[in-house]
Amino acid sequence: IQVDIGTSCSTIEADCFNQTDVNDKLVTITFLEVEAAIPEMTIGARAFQQLNNATTDISIVFPVRLVSLGDSCFYNSLRLISISLNNTNVTTIENSCFDTCANLASAITIPSSVTTLGFLAFYACSSIPSVTFENGSTLTSIPEGFFGGCANLTSVNGIPNTVTTIDRIAFQDCAFSNITLPTGLLTIGELAFDGCTSLTSITIPEGVTTIGVNAFHNNLLLSTISLPSSLTTIDESAFYYIGTDISVTGILFNVNDQTQMTNAALISSSVFQSTEFGVASYPPITVNAYNVPGAPSSPTLTAGFVKLFNPTTQTIPTPTFNYFSGSSCFHSDTSILC
Repeated sequence: IQVDIGTSCSTIEADCFNQTDVNDKLVTITFLEVEAAIPEMTIGARAFQQLNNATTDISIVFPVRLVSLGDSCFYNSLRLISISLNNTNVTTIENSCFDTCANLASAITIPSSVTTLGFLAFYACSSIPSVTFENGSTLTSIPEGFFGGCANLTSVNGIPNTVTTIDRIAFQDCAFSNITLPTGLLTIGELAFDGCTSLTSITIPEGVTTIGVNAFHNNLLLSTISLPSSLTTIDESAFYYIGTDISVTGILFNVNDQTQMTNAALISSSVFQSTEFGVASYPPITVNAYNVPGAPSSPTLTAGFVKLFNPTTQTIPTPTFNYFSGSSCFHSDTSILC
């Protein structure tokens, strides 16, 4: 069956083709185009959910007049191999819109007209190779799980600088080796980049205040980390199980002058657990081995501190001590010398 969506159609209602006999026999879905983007088109919740039994693979070019994609409207549609949102006027991509479309293998462009992104919209779309955010986008967040589980996503381009939050599992288990974070970013959520096993370096832009629990956990090739002076919190296990010969640049908290604590950063437990450090590029990083909750009122530089350095490649300068708090902050870090 070939389904042609006519030029006068403004709404495809919820569940319209969801698991129907028509769904099973679909061969193509075509949106007939008109010169003007009138009438606007809305595709309702679950309208084409589970396009799994069609006799051929399905590719869709959405029309210019599209303005909204509803919750789960193509959820788990394993026959869907290609979509194009290019040149549409879509403003809303709702929750789980293309969730678990595992064979969707087209490059994805998020149009600048999009103002609302739902959680898990492209979650577990394990064949998507790249995503580009169109110039002019004013998005303020990348929501929970938006591209999580996109195991072949090797390229992410143009995240708008208006984005202030990358939410939990937003890019979990992706395959890119590098990513440029937006300059307006403030918060990196829990597990946001967990399992990105090809990521080799990350620069956290100035302005970021919080890196969440397990944010970069299990980034097995991550070896270069640049931290901003704006950080106030690095949560538990944020860089747990990353690469080898790690280089960390940036600040945490200078305790030479105990009256100057404006750059304090609360470093929670196990942040760098099971990480093998090489040269610390902001030498020497100093670790408080005790479990001290929060920034101390009167830090000391006595027993319990260790200096992190590689004696074969690094000359230890006059110390600039930085403060880490939390139990097991550098637990199992094999190259730390006491």
